[in-house]
Amino acid sequence: MNSSVLETSDGILWIGGGLFGKGGLASYDRNRDKWTFYGQEDVPVELYRTKLFESSDDALWVTGDGQTVSRLEYSQSQWTTLEGLLFQAEEPGG
Repeated sequence: MNSSVLETSDGILWIGGGLFGKGGLASYDRNRDKWTFYGQEDVPVELYRTKLFESSDDALWVTGDGQTVSRLEYSQSQWTTLEGLLFQAEEPGG
């Protein structure tokens, strides 16, 4: 079961959810015809019932029901985790 699918502005397809019966995140780069799989040990957030979003600065945001919100700047392989964030909103610019 994959709970979220998102194509980011750079053309990479992201799939989050229950990959292979485990929490996981996958990306497909069609320019290089390459799949990359990230398991629970690779990504510092719970990856079941994942929701994926892209912000206006091209960062990938990963969250889920009642879960921590994390920001991935995947061009730098850097995560920022916001623990205890319970507020959800979207401003007019996205």
